Amino acid sequence: MRRKGFTWDSTNQTYIPAVTSADSILEELDSGAPFKAEMIIKRFEEMGDEADPRAIARSFDFSDHRELGEYMESRNLFWDSDKKNYALRVDHSGDDKPEEMANLTAVVFQPTDEQKESLKSLEPYLPILNLLLQNKDRLVTLLMPQSGGALPRYAVPGKSVTQSIYMSEALTRLMKEYCDSRNLKQRDVIDVALIEFFKRYGYQREVDKLLGKC
Repeated sequence: MRRKGFTWDSTNQTYIPAVTSADSILEELDSGAPFKAEMIIKRFEEMGDEADPRAIARSFDFSDHRELGEYMESRNLFWDSDKKNYALRVDHSGDDKPEEMANLTAVVFQPTDEQKESLKSLEPYLPILNLLLQNKDRLVTLLMPQSGGALPRYAVPGKSVTQSIYMSEALTRLMKEYCDSRNLKQRDVIDVALIEFFKRYGYQREVDKLLGKC
C-alpha cells in the first residue's frame, strides 16, 4: 500500500510525511562537521594517545599541523585537550531567553513552500540515504587516506590462546620484516588484520560489540 505524500518508516513500522522523513535524514547526515573534518577526527580517535598531529596532517595533504589546525578552526572545530581531539565549540554566552529563542526558531526557521517541494523531490532517494546513514562509519573508514604507517591499536578483551595457522613463506617473511622494522609483535599485526577484515566484510556490529562500542 502506498499513500501519496507519505513514505514508509521501517523503524516505526508506519507511514510518515515524506517531508518529515527527508528533513530528518538530511539533518542527521549533516552532523555539524564537514566530511573531511569528520575523517580527521576519526583518525585521531583511532590512533588515541599515539596520534601524531604532524603525520595526520600530512596524510590529509596539509603541509603541517598548523595548517590542519587552521582548516579545522575554519569549520568551527577546535582542539580539546581533554579529549585529545578536535570538537565543535558551542557558544553559551548568549543572553537570549529560552522563550525568545523558541519564538525566533518558529518564525525564522519555518521551511518555505519551495523548500518543502525540494524535500518532497527527495522521496525516491530516501532508501539510499537511509542505507548511507546506517553505514556512515564504514564509509568514512573506506574513504580515509592511508595512514603514514602508524598501526591502530585495539584493546581486545579476553585471555590469549595459541592458534596455529598455515601461510605462505613469502607472507611470513613480509610480516617478520614489517614487525622487525617497526618494533612490533606479530600478534599486534594479526589482531589488526583480523579486526579490519571483519569490519570490512560484514562483521562490523560483532567487532563493535567485542570492543565494547555498543
